[in-house]
Amino acid sequence: MIKNYNPHSLSYMHQKQVVRLLAMAMADDGSVGKVEFDEVCAIVREQWHDKSDVPSIKEIEEIVSELQEALQESSTRQSIFMNVDALTNEDVTIEVRNLMRIIVIDNSITDREREAFIIYCRMMRVRNTSQLWRELSKMPLEDLRNPAIKSPEVKFRRKSARMSLSDFEVIHEAFSFYKIHSPILDGAFHILQREKTRNSAHIVRQNKYLNRLAFILFVVCALVVIYPLVAMPIMHHYVLESKILYGSIISFCILIMMLAIEWFIFMRSNAHGANDTVVHTETKEGEEHKDEEPKHHTSLALFVGIAILLDVCLGIIELPASEIGTYSISIKILSAIFLGCICFFTGKFFENHREQQIGDIGKMGEITQRLHDIAHEYHQQNKL
Repeated sequence: MIKNYNPHSLSYMHQKQVVRLLAMAMADDGSVGKVEFDEVCAIVREQWHDKSDVPSIKEIEEIVSELQEALQESSTRQSIFMNVDALTNEDVTIEVRNLMRIIVIDNSITDREREAFIIYCRMMRVRNTSQLWRELSKMPLEDLRNPAIKSPEVKFRRKSARMSLSDFEVIHEAFSFYKIHSPILDGAFHILQREKTRNSAHIVRQNKYLNRLAFILFVVCALVVIYPLVAMPIMHHYVLESKILYGSIISFCILIMMLAIEWFIFMRSNAHGANDTVVHTETKEGEEHKDEEPKHHTSLALFVGIAILLDVCLGIIELPASEIGTYSISIKILSAIFLGCICFFTGKFFENHREQQIGDIGKMGEITQRLHDIAHEYHQQNKL
């Protein structure tokens, strides 16, 4: 990022940290003021990685000036948050405090700077953003500069956690309402685009995992449990001795098998939507309709009927001849209907949950496109 030769240089990670500080300084009016520039230089000098060879303030100013110039490049603006996942919790805690130093240095805290700070925290996977803002904004500048004074606790989300639709909406609202014009906009757009892709990939991975799990459970229940108990004469003696126990085991295995089959039916009916889009087919007149949804409902109804019939048959088969009667058969039929209800509502849960996931990803795509339009409009205005 730094083009000119300098015997003192910053690592890539530290360059990104300095660029983020400069971007925060630009959050209010799109420019870096003199006091903000000097504070960034002071932070770089205070936290120089090699304490035995700290450069002069003039050299620091040259380094920071080059990084500020680099922010004019689109690639630099888009990548300001790209190494956030590589930062330790301690790195983020220090940087959050440095961001507040840049905000308060000009003795003026604006709504734009507050919202930019919240966006930064969300990008850095900080959970307690509002609490941090309240506590840090109350600290005097001298306290923020003093490393001996302890920072407020910074709470983090897991690094594997994905950004939700709520995060997308909050970030978009901040940019569209408060008109935050700084490289933060380009960096946020780039990260949200990546997060949308991560959410899409998660659905694909989840499908593969559940497919394997459903297949394994089906095989275990069918071939390891139910088939030996029903088809192997050597097992009939044990079944007759513990009818209640083995009857419960068989019923439970049937439930697992039916849920596994239902998942396969659901996956087949949604096979064309596995790449994070809702399946729509175009008619010759250009109208859209969902032709997979009726198929899924038909398959689900047929499957529930088969599950009920299978459970009734197995239940009656396992009844001893002496116990066959209206009451015992009614109990078996009612329990089978209950099983069918469980399967039906589980299938509807699969369907609704997946529709919500795909709908959320669609909204994420719309939000990232709006951010792209806002950024494009801002850069076009700056060129005029």
